[in-house]
Amino acid sequence: MTDIPPAGGAVSEQERAVTAALEASAEELARFVSDFVAIPSVSGSEGEAAAFVEDWLRRNGFDAERQYIDPSALERWPECAHERDLDQRPNIVGRLRTGDRRLPDLVLNGHLDVVPVGDESKWQRSPFSGARVGGRIFGRGATDMKGGLGAGLFAMRALRDAGVALPFDVQVQCVVAEETGGLGTLSLMDGAPLPSAVIVLEPTACRIVTAAGGAAPFTVGVAGRAAHVATPWTGVSAFDKLVKVHERLRRLEQERETTLDHPLFNQLPQKAPLSIGRVEAGDWRLTIPDEAWIYGRIGTLPSEDLDTVRAAVRRALDELGDQDDWFRTHPASLTWDGPGFAGWEVPRDGDLAASLLAAAAQLSGDTEPACITYGSDASAFARQSVPVALFGPGDIQEAHVKDESVAEADVSYASKVTALAISRFAATAYARGGVPALEAQA
Repeated sequence: MTDIPPAGGAVSEQERAVTAALEASAEELARFVSDFVAIPSVSGSEGEAAAFVEDWLRRNGFDAERQYIDPSALERWPECAHERDLDQRPNIVGRLRTGDRRLPDLVLNGHLDVVPVGDESKWQRSPFSGARVGGRIFGRGATDMKGGLGAGLFAMRALRDAGVALPFDVQVQCVVAEETGGLGTLSLMDGAPLPSAVIVLEPTACRIVTAAGGAAPFTVGVAGRAAHVATPWTGVSAFDKLVKVHERLRRLEQERETTLDHPLFNQLPQKAPLSIGRVEAGDWRLTIPDEAWIYGRIGTLPSEDLDTVRAAVRRALDELGDQDDWFRTHPASLTWDGPGFAGWEVPRDGDLAASLLAAAAQLSGDTEPACITYGSDASAFARQSVPVALFGPGDIQEAHVKDESVAEADVSYASKVTALAISRFAATAYARGGVPALEAQA
């Protein structure tokens, strides 16, 4: 190994070599992401994408391990009981081994799966084209989050090739089933030693995210009384009652917005959004519907307890009975769909956040942390008190939409920030004498 990189702001020769190598490989990285996006990997069908990443790791001289999820493990995570074909959907873990391993692994985490494409006729290009047009890569998963995984993989290679000294192994976790509940990351963490820190490569518009709001998904059901549409006065429209449910939930969101306070989240148009993603009512156009449902989620600030927020939603729905006799005898049902994502936050002056911010400042002058209002696998690490931050190319507004794309320049920039942040984190660890030591987590 070459000299240890500095803990301060000076740029070492190794860091210059890293950034130069990543600049030189920007075209290769763009081709990698393009080819990666061209592989369909909707949740449940990640096998080919897993093989693609595994092949890249092995061709580039890294250890690569396939880790299949034992179906019996689903008993520990009932919220993931819907997962199928686990023998065809492995997590892939790549490792950069070091000769001076004083700390637990540093983890780069990203998911292989993407959300469904919906109506393909509404896409201007094939959803899995991987087309490169105007400096952007198009296709489902370009932003969420194959661009981020590509940046992480190339950052790891640049660190190795430049001989940057690291007191930990770097582990790149390419996981399945994030979009459907997080089973991939949960299974990797099950019984494994905790890492020293984690960078989750989700799309953050290349901002350093040090705080994430939580999210609790829900289903609300409303009962009505069926009737022929010619005599609607003989029935009770469940849809009309569902509208009242929606109005009450919107008021709850507004009430919360006036009381919630956080220096990062206060800068957003909404601090803890409540959103409805799907609505169902009735089963025949000539029948007044006797059942209706909405499916949504409520956001939380990092410091909020999910159960407390859930209780507030229940109270708001119960209050409908004070204004509508129907709800007094037919209260809306409320189901919480899975455990949700707990919010989390790390201090900006902590080793991980400070290393990321220093790297970003060096390359672009960005010195301010950011926050997000969506859930991710970061919460699984945060629940175990592992320092975690989000950083990756692409804007969340580009995720889950038609004609998803990511800027090639942002992917290249993200690879450099990720590599330099790992270098700075390593320098801090050396400066602290390699504490906490591996023995502390044995």
